[in-house]
Amino acid sequence: MTKVFAVPVTIHATAYIRAESADAALDMTTAELFQVALVLPDSVATVEGPPVSGLAFDDPRLPKVSLSPAMTLAGVPDGAEPERVD
Repeated sequence: MTKVFAVPVTIHATAYIRAESADAALDMTTAELFQVALVLPDSVATVEGPPVSGLAFDDPRLPKVSLSPAMTLAGVPDGAEPERVD
């Protein structure tokens, strides 16, 4: 019988930051996005941290800090250890 393993993967995402300068945006990115958790049950994303937003850049509802809804799985990190979860 097969077993179920949790395997860590690296995800690349784009953050959209409202700031006065590029340096300020980098500072905010580090502070605001350091501990973001994405939860994707049944294909419905929720975020513990900055919201995922598909709003246009000129939309006044665009949050000060948000994540693009498009992300890329970049692979399994070197040295990753799968964990049996079943």
